[in-house]
Amino acid sequence: KLIVALGKPSRLYDAYELKRAIPAYLAETLYYAK
Repeated sequence: KLIVALGKPSRLYDAYELKRAIPAYLAETLYYAK
């Protein structure tokens, strides 16, 4: 991820990745918390 960020102007890409990663992380956390 750092390589991608350094390799190209990727603020939009990082924002997209975060929007995708955060819900997945929360879903995993809730799933494993049961």
